[in-house]
Amino acid sequence: MQTFDAEYIDRWLRIIGLVLAELRDVAAHWDEQHISNKLAWDYEWPDHLHRFESLHQTYRAGGMNEDQQARFLTLQHDLEENASLVESLGLQRPPVLSKT
Repeated sequence: MQTFDAEYIDRWLRIIGLVLAELRDVAAHWDEQHISNKLAWDYEWPDHLHRFESLHQTYRAGGMNEDQQARFLTLQHDLEENASLVESLGLQRPPVLSKT
């Protein structure tokens, strides 16, 4: 397993949190979104999933400090809460999440 330094972990936690917040905002008007915006989400979402899965592995391996662990768990909970929204937009649910 690849290990990540604290700077990468912090950056990825922040990025995924911002992306999820943006997705919730965009989802409110998804049907009105231009096709290029929807395609951008389709194109970029797998990268965000990969980052989240890498964070999940790092968390499980004990590679995060206490603050990062707390932020990761909050992010994981947020993703679980929004999994049906993600799927309703045709985006893949993060495979490491429990089926909620």
